[in-house]
Amino acid sequence: DIFTNNNCNNNNQNAISRFMHQTEQQKQLSQQNNEYQTIEQQQQLQQLQQQQQLQRLNEVEEFFSQQLQNDSIDSFESVEQFTKFYETVQQNAPPETNFQNFEIDFGFNSTSSQSYLFSSNNYFLNANSNFETALNLYQQGNLYDATLAFEAHIQQLQQNLNSSPAELSDAWRWLGTTHAENDEDKKAIICFENAVKFDSNNLEALLDLGVSFTNEFVNFKALNSLKSWLEQHPEFRLIPADVEREIGNDPTLNNQHLKTIEMFNRALKISPNDIELHIVLGVLNNITKNYQLAEEYFRNAIKLDPQNHSVWNKIGATQANGTKVDGSKNAVYAYRKAIELKPNYVRAWVNMGVSYLNQGLNDLAAKYYLKALSLNPKAEHLWYYLRVAFLAMKREDLLELLKEQNVNAFRKYFK
Repeated sequence: DIFTNNNCNNNNQNAISRFMHQTEQQKQLSQQNNEYQTIEQQQQLQQLQQQQQLQRLNEVEEFFSQQLQNDSIDSFESVEQFTKFYETVQQNAPPETNFQNFEIDFGFNSTSSQSYLFSSNNYFLNANSNFETALNLYQQGNLYDATLAFEAHIQQLQQNLNSSPAELSDAWRWLGTTHAENDEDKKAIICFENAVKFDSNNLEALLDLGVSFTNEFVNFKALNSLKSWLEQHPEFRLIPADVEREIGNDPTLNNQHLKTIEMFNRALKISPNDIELHIVLGVLNNITKNYQLAEEYFRNAIKLDPQNHSVWNKIGATQANGTKVDGSKNAVYAYRKAIELKPNYVRAWVNMGVSYLNQGLNDLAAKYYLKALSLNPKAEHLWYYLRVAFLAMKREDLLELLKEQNVNAFRKYFK
């Protein structure tokens, strides 16, 4: 798990406002002049406007990139304003403009807007009781087959007209959980959002969605999901409105991060032994880079559930992301605890590899990445991690083998 912080400042809003104002001015000027221009002049003017439009797009993108680097995008209002800005850009930019990287960077075309791609040649499709089979496989740590069984179960539910929304929601949530443990948050997000679509009261899905959005650095969506979790919770549903009403104008709580933390702190006063509240507060404090406090919340969660492999992993990630010099070294213990509790927990194997790489133990990092790939060969991003380890080892011979994407090809090099 990797958490980050995103806020927003006035530079972004000024840049966007300036863009919107200039775009509107250009539209008006263009409409006034069109009837007095030749076709050639109109084409030249249109080309110039498009160039200016893209230049301003680059200016605003640069502002947002700087804010991402400086840890500062946060407000929901800014996101809504940016969405409006982005729609205007799409309408006015040349047809051949490629927005893909821009969309990915800022979470607009995130995985949540895509359809889930089911596996082909799924050998569970013709089987019965796939949900029970999938749960057993998940408990055994066989996440690869569990994924296929959950997928088959969902496809069978979709074909059955008598399937209830609650059944579909629960199935999507379990599939999302399996992907999250396989270190595939993009797929998990699609699943969790489908779970919420079928049942907006699916508290587990809302909570897991917030964590997965955090792992993918889409923090404004993470905060929105976590706030929705409170609003749907029968015990805490009044807290968000109370906080907005009472401290909406408090300058010390003037951004969504701090408001959301305040909401969960109030919930914790009502239910101090609720493990989920401690976990969420740990996640929220990771977003604001208050790593020491985040670790305290996760350790409180471990006291409530010492066998929770996911929380042990979060403790390790928090230590690794913190400012202490030996953070990555300390994180190894927590990751080992997570793996001890769930040996096939891909995410912990990956994070262990990252910690070793940060310590300069590149050979060990490569071994842990290969172990993770043996558990989940479909995790494309892990091949990139492995490449980084090989580059650090200066093993050009192993870089060539990466093209095969075959874990077995590396066995003789790593025993």
